[in-house]
Amino acid sequence: ESLDWEDQDKISITTAALMTASDLGAVTKPWPVQRKIAGLVAEEFWYQGDLEKAVLSAPLVPMMDRELRQELPRLQVGFCDGVCLPVYRALACLSPALQSMEEAVMFNRDRWAELAENN
Repeated sequence: ESLDWEDQDKISITTAALMTASDLGAVTKPWPVQRKIAGLVAEEFWYQGDLEKAVLSAPLVPMMDRELRQELPRLQVGFCDGVCLPVYRALACLSPALQSMEEAVMFNRDRWAELAENN
């Protein structure tokens, strides 16, 4: 089904999905690049978590808790399944040219799953 360019609601949703896909783009990169970027993002989250723990004494969500860093592969699987794949699957429905991005997410998700199993 092609996009109805007269339907402003669908255009708005599609635009939002494309912006989200742009934000999530690292998950579509080749595995060595994806793994490195995920590690850099995790370091940023852990740094923020360290600050929140020190300043606010607040409980942390798992992805921001440096003490749970061994859980990164499992958390990445959940991120791919719950956030990334729904976006890229929806976009792949709009154009076969976008199918390769969904496939790249699946490939990387499977690598994270392998790491999680071996953890």
